Amino acid sequence: MIGISFLYELVHLKLWDFFCGLLGKIIPLSQLPNGASYHFFKQGIEPRWEDKNNFEGGKWILVLQKQNLNKADKIWFLTLSSVLGGSFKNNLKRAITGIVGTIKKNQLRVAIWTKKI
Repeated sequence: MIGISFLYELVHLKLWDFFCGLLGKIIPLSQLPNGASYHFFKQGIEPRWEDKNNFEGGKWILVLQKQNLNKADKIWFLTLSSVLGGSFKNNLKRAITGIVGTIKKNQLRVAIWTKKI
C-alpha cells in the first residue's frame, strides 16, 4: 500500500510485454463506475501534489465526452501506451511523473502529470 489510504499498488510494471498483457485483463476506462480512476505513476511517486516529485509541477488534461466511448477508450489506451512505452523524447519523458484516467458522469479525463521543469 502506498501513502494514500484509498490507493493500492497492484503491480509494478517492468516489462512492456507484461503491461500489454495486463491491459487485456483490466476493465476499460469507460466501463469504470463514475468517480473511479486508474493511476499509473513512476515507482516511488504518489499521485498527489505533495509528493516531492510532483510539487510545483503540472498536468495536461484531455477531457473527452462520453458520446463515443470506443474512441475515448482508444485515446486513453494510446496515451497510456505512449507514456509508459517511452514514446516521448528524453526531456519530456523525464518530466512525466504519471498518468491518470478518470471517469465522470458525462466525460472521461486523461491527465499527464509532470514535475517542475
